[in-house]
Amino acid sequence: MNNILIKKGLDIQLKGAPSNKIKENTEIEKIKLHPSAIYGIKPKLACSVNDEVKIGTELFFDKVDPTVKFISNCSGKIKNIKLGDRRAIDEIEIENNNKNDHQKSYDNFTASEITNIDQIELINMLKETGYWSYIRQRPFSKIANSVNLPKSIFVSCFNTAPHAVNFDLLLDNNKESFQAGINALCKVSSLNYIHLSISKKSNLEFYKSLYNVDLHCFDGPHPTGNVGIQIHHIDPINVGELVWYIDLQDLISIGNFLNQGKIDNTKVITLSGEPLSSPSHVKIIKGSVINKIINEDLNTDNNRFLSGNVLTGKISSNKDGLGYYHSQVAVLPESNKREFLGWLMPGLNKYTFSNTYLSKLFSKKEWSLNTFVNGSYRSIIPFGYWEDVLPMDILPQYLIKSILAEDIEEMEGLGIYECDEEDFALCSFVCQSKIPVQHIIKDGLRLMESEG
Repeated sequence: MNNILIKKGLDIQLKGAPSNKIKENTEIEKIKLHPSAIYGIKPKLACSVNDEVKIGTELFFDKVDPTVKFISNCSGKIKNIKLGDRRAIDEIEIENNNKNDHQKSYDNFTASEITNIDQIELINMLKETGYWSYIRQRPFSKIANSVNLPKSIFVSCFNTAPHAVNFDLLLDNNKESFQAGINALCKVSSLNYIHLSISKKSNLEFYKSLYNVDLHCFDGPHPTGNVGIQIHHIDPINVGELVWYIDLQDLISIGNFLNQGKIDNTKVITLSGEPLSSPSHVKIIKGSVINKIINEDLNTDNNRFLSGNVLTGKISSNKDGLGYYHSQVAVLPESNKREFLGWLMPGLNKYTFSNTYLSKLFSKKEWSLNTFVNGSYRSIIPFGYWEDVLPMDILPQYLIKSILAEDIEEMEGLGIYECDEEDFALCSFVCQSKIPVQHIIKDGLRLMESEG
């Protein structure tokens, strides 16, 4: 087992952290999927309004690769389909009858039996049940191409983002499913093992009991839990190489499906934020609508809802469904009120990464943060803050400038293929110039993909 210490980064202590108690909220009226928000696919409908569906019914597929299917996670009726610009499929709303009827039953396999399944048969099974869509590849963070096999597979078994899911809560009674998921990934990728990254606080004995894995123990602040940071320190991506990755919950869900022969339509998420009266972990049906997850738990009215965490999440209406790859609902107080004298005040109760306020003396304090930007946009100033929170051997300011200049050769030389926007979220957060670093990285990756 490798031990890797990460020194750069930042843990943001926010008020409204979720408790470690898992509430169940699976009896819901409807779910919503947002196909156009899934990057890297061209969705085409396989259903119509008023169609009766079951768990596992195909809703849409990728026109580029029609074998990659996306399924319903509840049984009921298609209530509405919303189309956006150029007839993009913005939303599929399904009315849930809470009967949990399944479209089809499948054979069940133990972890050891999975190694005897034909590779193509297993790939087709995962595609038919929608599970293949959870396996993604880098560069470009899109759904993995089953034809182009990877050099390695990564699973991060901990998350350092603010108010992230405590993965240790998922391990109870899931060892067989965990191992089944690992064996399935090895089978479909023709690899002998996958890389598992754990925290020094993780249940080491549990992970040591697994096989077909290469364990790596990380210690450090956020973004240490990001799979992109782990790939960078273990098996960096060079030009022409592919790496696959999958969320820990989705890996366990694949294992549950193979063990039981039934699609697992639930996931555990965190519901967190200062405006909530009882932030906690919640077990939901995938695609649940945000306001039904919150379920009148708000203390205030003027709030911003995020599907995902506060650093990388998507601003959403509370009437939207949870994002396809998201496992957090974060709620922040909305604010656009400017403060008198601003940064000239001592700021005992204002968060700071630099030494601007006296609050820097209280590093262990939980902070009340809202949506106010606290400054205006200006030219990039090289204070070195980006480098302090990015634990990668990359020069972020030079990379950002090369992207803005659309210099393909320089972007490649500065390591754009190793990057993902979530790994640069802290750069945006601490930037004194308020530069949207994440969005620029995203634009750079899209440019490189289009040029490729």
